[in-house]
Amino acid sequence: KCGPATRGGLYCEGADPTDGPASDAICAPRETCEELCTAMGEECASIDMHKWRPRCFLNRAGACAAGGVSADPDCWDLVTREVRSTCFKTTSFGHCPGRQIAIADLPDTVSAHLCLTKCDPVTACTGDQCFCEGRPGLTANNGDDDHAICGDRPFCEALCASTPDCASIDMHTTLPRCYLNKLGSNCCPAVTHPPLVLPTP
Repeated sequence: KCGPATRGGLYCEGADPTDGPASDAICAPRETCEELCTAMGEECASIDMHKWRPRCFLNRAGACAAGGVSADPDCWDLVTREVRSTCFKTTSFGHCPGRQIAIADLPDTVSAHLCLTKCDPVTACTGDQCFCEGRPGLTANNGDDDHAICGDRPFCEALCASTPDCASIDMHTTLPRCYLNKLGSNCCPAVTHPPLVLPTP
């Protein structure tokens, strides 16, 4: 759909100049790539999803095991299919303004991962649950910044699933940073905000 004659169509910003007729690249946002993989059943085991362009590749079962996983964390996420009790649906380029769960209402096991607490320069975080690359640019007592949690998407999804009244996550597209949103009437109308995606259970 994004060849020379039709370039400029929907999500064609995901196209690469090197793409040819034999390319397996799909120009679509994450939610569409997830739906395509799901529709393929067990034949599709995972997705290579570009972090900020609507571009993905669907991987057959066993493909990553056979060819190995090429780590390119700056540009790509490897999205693997799993069976879970709680699944999250993606809304790309949207977020849920003003719906963050109050810090006082977060369980201690969740508030411990607030970026400004966990990634304080004085008490340096150690271990594999830090994700402090998500902290730069945040300042204390600055609205949304105080609610920011440092974690990648699977980590933030797990925190939301374990938090009462968590309805969705505002997830940064390139940084390990998220915000947990609360339940309520007219819960989470997605508002356009390019650096974020809105995963909902």
